[in-house]
Amino acid sequence: MKSLTACVSHSGNFVSESVTKPKDNLELLLRCLVFGLASFLLVVATMRDIKDLQVGHPQKYREFGTFWASGFAAAHGQNPYSSYPLTWKIHPIFGNSFLVKDVNLQPPCMLPFFEFVSHFDPQRGVRVWSITSLAAFIFGTALIFTIRRGELQKRQIVWLLLAPAVTDTQLLGQDYVLLFLFAAIAWAALERDKYFLADLCIGILVAMKPNLLLWPLLLFLAGYRRSAVRIAVVAGSITLIPVFRYGPGIYRLWLEAAAKYPHSMIPTDVSITAFFIRLGIAPLGIVVTAVLMGSIMMIVALYRPKAIDIAPMAICTAILCSPIAWYQYVVMLAPFFVARRWDKKSNLAALLLFVPSIIPALSMAGGPFVAVLGGLPYFAAFWIILVLSVQCLSDEGIGQTAGSFSNDGEPVTTREAVRIGYGNREVVP
Repeated sequence: MKSLTACVSHSGNFVSESVTKPKDNLELLLRCLVFGLASFLLVVATMRDIKDLQVGHPQKYREFGTFWASGFAAAHGQNPYSSYPLTWKIHPIFGNSFLVKDVNLQPPCMLPFFEFVSHFDPQRGVRVWSITSLAAFIFGTALIFTIRRGELQKRQIVWLLLAPAVTDTQLLGQDYVLLFLFAAIAWAALERDKYFLADLCIGILVAMKPNLLLWPLLLFLAGYRRSAVRIAVVAGSITLIPVFRYGPGIYRLWLEAAAKYPHSMIPTDVSITAFFIRLGIAPLGIVVTAVLMGSIMMIVALYRPKAIDIAPMAICTAILCSPIAWYQYVVMLAPFFVARRWDKKSNLAALLLFVPSIIPALSMAGGPFVAVLGGLPYFAAFWIILVLSVQCLSDEGIGQTAGSFSNDGEPVTTREAVRIGYGNREVVP
């Protein structure tokens, strides 16, 4: 009788599951097909880019050539932040003879890696570089797809693999796939509460992009003190490696090269300071940068979000407040941006970040004001994502994200959350 009652009581669920399960399976299949098709298109584009990087461009190798030349110089005791024959030279303004020597601006911690790359013949090296980058983009997307159990929306999959930030990375021979890969692993680790692995990946990211120092600072303010310290130790250790290998002057050479590069004139630089320099009101950009950083720090200290919720705020703010911030840095943000289903605002941000980079590039020929308009889609997209990440906190309320569940998953009060802590946080009242 008991089994019959149970059968009757669950009959509605049984019917519901029998109806919805085939639909769910079909939806998962469609998402897998979209993933396969997008991956195939990225493979085709990369094969075309490899050919262009090797023989099809008057300044072949592009960014890879810059990195190879920098690594070769470092290996032979020369200045890795100077211009050499393989350094990419570009005319950023169409129809203008103005020439920019695109010297390496990556921090010194990347030099040992570039030095290793320089041991390969450039023709072979650029092929291996591009194929490895391709594999890492697909692997990172597959990791996100798997952990989200196929819940990624189809448009999110397309955006992850075919957004201009990805295709331009392949087209130019850039190294941004490293940012994406470590960010994806950090996101996956935070999803599974694997804080040590997450801290290791975040520390590597901070070393590669020092502007991300804001990330461990926000974690510290939110109560994740051990995580913040671990990240600082990892980033600091990696940062010291080039000092012992190339001497303490290597960071001076890097800063001098960054100061000379005319980055602010290029619309794909999405930093606040660069945007206001293009508007002709540089001091206001410094004020906005300071106000934004202070506001985000206050919000985190007040709401004490979960580590995974801090990430998109930290990355967005760090990008906007950086002295130099190319729109391709969005690859660091991508795993966290697709962690939730997109609404209309998220769709708008994704659409703005899907604008082909040729549009802001062409806008430079129209003068400063047109250049501002050309870079506005990317600039606005980062602001939208930042606002959405802050809005998620305000929807949950003060104290609700700071340890709102006990170790066994049961809801607890804020006072209890402060007492028992959350994860590896050391929360203090």
